[in-house]
Amino acid sequence: MRWDLHNNLTTTNTTFGLGINLTAPPPSFQPFSASNINLLYDGVCASTCALASTMFRHQAHVRSLALGGRPSLSPMQYVGGVKGAQVLTFADIYHAATHHLPLATTPAQVAALSRYSSLPLKRSTLGAVNVRDQIL
Repeated sequence: MRWDLHNNLTTTNTTFGLGINLTAPPPSFQPFSASNINLLYDGVCASTCALASTMFRHQAHVRSLALGGRPSLSPMQYVGGVKGAQVLTFADIYHAATHHLPLATTPAQVAALSRYSSLPLKRSTLGAVNVRDQIL
C-alpha cells in the first residue's frame, strides 16, 4: 500500500485527512543542534520508532549508537522489529473483505474475498499485518 499524498482527502481534509500539509513550514526554533543529540538503540526499536529515528539520522544527521542484544562481534541491527509505517489488524482485514465481497464483479474477486474468515479473530487477541513499509 502507498499513501496518495496528492489527494487532499488523504492529507488536509479535516474529517478524514491525516492532518499533514505538504508545503514546508517556516523555519522553527530548534532547541538542540544535531551535534548535541545522540540516539541510543537497544534493538527493540520498531515501527514508529524506526520511522522517526531513521528520519533523525538521515535528514537531521543525528548520531546513533546501538547497544545490547545477543553477544556477537558483528554489527548490531538497531531495529529489532518491523520497519513498517502502518499495520492492519486481522479485524481490519476481515472487515474490508466482508464489506467488499458484495461488490465483487468477477468469480476471481468472489473467490479471493471469500477466503477470509473470522477464525484468526477467535485465535488471537490482536493479530496484525505490516502493510506499508517505510522507504526513504
